[in-house]
Amino acid sequence: MEKLLVIETDGINDIAKECASFGWQPIFVQTKSYHSWLPLEEAEGTMDIRTCGNLSYFDIIRLMISEDVRGILPISLLEPEGVRDSLVKDHIQTRNIPVNIVANSSATMECTFDKWLTKEILAHHHIPVTPGRAIETIEGVGELLEEFGFPLIVKERKSYTGMGVRIVHNADELKRHVIRNFEKGLFAEPFLPGSEVSMEVIAWKGEMYFQPMVYKGETRQNIVEHPAYRPRISPYKAGTPLEEKIISIVGDAVEKLQLQGAAEFEFIITNGEPYVMEINPRISGITRLCKAAGGVNVYRQLTHAAMTGSLGERRGNGVRKYALQLPLTVLPEGELLERLRRDPHISYIKPITWMPLLPIKSNIIMSYDSVEELCAGMMEYAEFTHSDYLSEARKAFEQY
Repeated sequence: MEKLLVIETDGINDIAKECASFGWQPIFVQTKSYHSWLPLEEAEGTMDIRTCGNLSYFDIIRLMISEDVRGILPISLLEPEGVRDSLVKDHIQTRNIPVNIVANSSATMECTFDKWLTKEILAHHHIPVTPGRAIETIEGVGELLEEFGFPLIVKERKSYTGMGVRIVHNADELKRHVIRNFEKGLFAEPFLPGSEVSMEVIAWKGEMYFQPMVYKGETRQNIVEHPAYRPRISPYKAGTPLEEKIISIVGDAVEKLQLQGAAEFEFIITNGEPYVMEINPRISGITRLCKAAGGVNVYRQLTHAAMTGSLGERRGNGVRKYALQLPLTVLPEGELLERLRRDPHISYIKPITWMPLLPIKSNIIMSYDSVEELCAGMMEYAEFTHSDYLSEARKAFEQY
């Protein structure tokens, strides 16, 4: 029996099902750091799950050899792990080892981990990106003010999950922040009013599957409350010229950056035009929402690629749904947790425990056949969330 090494356990049951359909044995390795980010999905049946503190490039190579695996599937949620996985891929390819790994190359990860470099490359190829400027000297801060004014968003070039992002409203605040963080590598963007939208793409050796778009709400200056903790809906503007334009932009960027596997493209839509804000070269916070909206099952699709070397046919039921990510202000425990698990319209329950100061304690993903049913289903859990989130969700429904 052929073996597939799976790094992390997100989507464990979908991955196991795809392996079973080809007679493969999955070996799951979960690192300690992911326990705080993701709830451990309850495995259906007996699984080979191994836990460790940290997993290095050398650890993966040793496992690959000792277990004699024929495929490697990293389900990595953060860019540093993506860099590690790219080194494993380079090791395999330069030595002509007959192991298939679904990961980006080191060159691609170098480009996409550096958010400013990503934008420079895309702009060079005439792909629309949000305006901005690298902060190369402390003395050059004044030029930013002349070009963009306030409010101004300052970001670290190598950041992820919203970390290293600061919004500033005056010159003194900007200068203090730049002086304190200059060595990290910074760039600045003007605050743009508009809609925040994402599209996930699954790419492998020239094949691409585009997921339904996700609407994350309107841009706001309160960036402490990350879009991941706000109501989101999918599909957004399905079948419209805007969707066609974004698919064209994403496809072009995938080819230019030579992306492989799953990637999330974040856009700002302003004055009706889409601009790439950043690219996350990995499975992301919209993966399960897209799946609930009738999109591709990314976990099964990537598993198929790791085993066969091809994306193959679309893995998904192809039934369009109206899906909502709803923040809850309580942790799903006891009777509430059992209620959520029994609800056939709830496809995902995610506790949020790593940011205790947030009012949001969990996210759930629900889907229905119509917007009216979705609204009614949301109200069944109104007592477990804040009225502001319900109001935001209702406004988002208008975007379908």
